Amino acid sequence: MPETRETKKRPLDVAGAALATAGLGSLVYGLIESSTLGLAHPRIIAALAAGAVLLAAFVVVEWRSASPMMPLELFRSSAFCGANVITLFLYAALAGCLFFVR
Repeated sequence: MPETRETKKRPLDVAGAALATAGLGSLVYGLIESSTLGLAHPRIIAALAAGAVLLAAFVVVEWRSASPMMPLELFRSSAFCGANVITLFLYAALAGCLFFVR
């Protein structure tokens, strides 16, 4: 059985990590604050737009990176994509159940 681990160290993808953190943080902030300010508030629109732009930049950076934090080749696998879609539906159902139980 051949070794599957990489023996050489890969550099840390600082740009990808920063873009993912900022993009997801901006989206979460916009969604949380939209319950008090409303979706039409300029701060919410700016936060959601910034999150979308930052996450799009994350995909571009990961696509061009020599050692990406999230290798986009994984999404070519139907098993990987299927498992992620099933996980999305399961957590959406769990959140819906908790919403109605509360």
